[in-house]
Amino acid sequence: MLITPLNPEDGELVTVGFGSLVHKFFPSSLGISIFETQIDQIPSSFVSPTKIASLSTFSSHRSAEFYAGRYCAHKAMQQLGVQEIIEIPHDKNHAPIWPIGLTGSISHSQYRAIAVAGWATQVLGLGIDILPVSEDIDLRQYHLFCTSHELEALQNFFDIQRHFKGLTLLSAKEAAFKCIYHTTGKRVDLRTISILWEPIGTGFTAYSSCAEHIRLYGNQLVANQHFYTGVYSIHASTRNS
Repeated sequence: MLITPLNPEDGELVTVGFGSLVHKFFPSSLGISIFETQIDQIPSSFVSPTKIASLSTFSSHRSAEFYAGRYCAHKAMQQLGVQEIIEIPHDKNHAPIWPIGLTGSISHSQYRAIAVAGWATQVLGLGIDILPVSEDIDLRQYHLFCTSHELEALQNFFDIQRHFKGLTLLSAKEAAFKCIYHTTGKRVDLRTISILWEPIGTGFTAYSSCAEHIRLYGNQLVANQHFYTGVYSIHASTRNS
């Protein structure tokens, strides 16, 4: 399996090994675990009839996406040494509630699911997003997540490149949104989030004008016809250690 980082400045694609995914997203010193799978590869033993009944208002595929995300979360926690199966409920905003002492993030598309997890002593918050490269987004929808400056910049590109860069930006902001929410409990407007890409590579920093005390660090890759974006926030002393 191959991972293809996308340079947001020039569109250059560079191939690296899938095994470097977690190290590309998160510093190894943070001990972050990551697990990703296809929706149709979830063991049937993981989804009991009781669990299915609890999601009776969901379509069958929507339920499959939900449990694929939960399955990835459990596998990510197992990689941290948590062996027992712990339920991950959701709050009033449908965000996962992680066990005490842990933090993490879940994302899924129609085809794939991914989760990251880490110890709260090491990382304040995590955000992960997976978005199909083929995601259909109308130009008129950009105003829902772009600032006026970003909208102006996107106008300088032709349709295909603008579509790619728009999805790049959307995925980065979705991951940043999740990280901010897990860190502060605050839901911020995507248009308040600024993404500052590094001059070389696919790394970035992010911040929201509604949560200015939180500094976020992220990275983005393209693989399996999806954008993968990982974001983390850490204790101030950790960044400089």
